[in-house]
Amino acid sequence: MTDDTDQDMLVRSMESQLITLYGERELLMNEVGVCNAQELISLIKSMEAQLADLYADRENAIIIDGNRITISGPKKIFVRKSKS
Repeated sequence: MTDDTDQDMLVRSMESQLITLYGERELLMNEVGVCNAQELISLIKSMEAQLADLYADRENAIIIDGNRITISGPKKIFVRKSKS
């Protein structure tokens, strides 16, 4: 009888874990559009690279107040839109 009870508890535990895992996969798919570990890792690495590029671009940028800009030579400029 104890073996049956232990097996039942094990099966219930495994079912619970499986339900939790599928719930987490569904949440990942709904929130970020990926559901497996490799896709999530690739997504995070891509975002890290994009963020590093953004920081590098902003490091070489300046903020200009006003409505006229004169550019001589190759430059990259970020223009912040004014809030209406």
